Amino acid sequence: MSLIQQLVTLHRVDNQFRALEGRLETARATLASQERQLDVLTKQTEGMRLQERQLKTTIHALEVEVSASLVRVEKLRNELNTSANEKAYKSILLELKHLEENKKKIDDQTIGEMQRLEELQKRIVEQLAKGAERQRFCDIAKSELKERRSEVGARLEELRSERDRAASTIPDAARKIFNATADSTDGEAMAAVSEVNRRQREYACSACNIEMPFEAVLRLTSDQNTIFQCRACGRILYLEDALRDTIVPAPAKK
Repeated sequence: MSLIQQLVTLHRVDNQFRALEGRLETARATLASQERQLDVLTKQTEGMRLQERQLKTTIHALEVEVSASLVRVEKLRNELNTSANEKAYKSILLELKHLEENKKKIDDQTIGEMQRLEELQKRIVEQLAKGAERQRFCDIAKSELKERRSEVGARLEELRSERDRAASTIPDAARKIFNATADSTDGEAMAAVSEVNRRQREYACSACNIEMPFEAVLRLTSDQNTIFQCRACGRILYLEDALRDTIVPAPAKK
């Protein structure tokens, strides 16, 4: 078997292998994307929960401060009723006024913080709903990946073994060219030569449709142990048997 025939055999197996592997990779990529999005939502929710705890702590501290202020007001009012000293009486009144003003500020602040808390809690509920939905997508993606592995896993291993066997008979240099070309062309390392016009001896690369010199086509008919690559797309060129039989060298000029 010639080198080109060996490469064609490898190409056909490699192409099938990459196609199945691509299906698995698509499923893996979908799952990874869903998990990244879920992770972002989870971290955002954790940040919101932290804000919620901080707001609750702030509100509690304000309520404690108001309670202490009310206790102080009650005490001052009792002192006011029993005060016989005008200076002390005025001092108590001044402190009561200050406490009332401070209480109003605290009440306003508390209302503001409670409104923020209420809005934040609504956002948390929405965020949790988004997280639950994204988790559902993750579960679906996991299920699809599992099914995909079940569907193609055995065949993938068979093709891997076939590919390894086909590659083992090919010289290292040729195999490196094939692998590099396959990697750069999404697994389409080889391209058959297509006949454009037999009478005019016009031929082209079937992958990119770039015209080939007839002399290059003739070389492919006579030398199947040398790699010829398309000058445009870089794919390894080969001739189908049916086309090779129709190619006749141009008659020599007398």
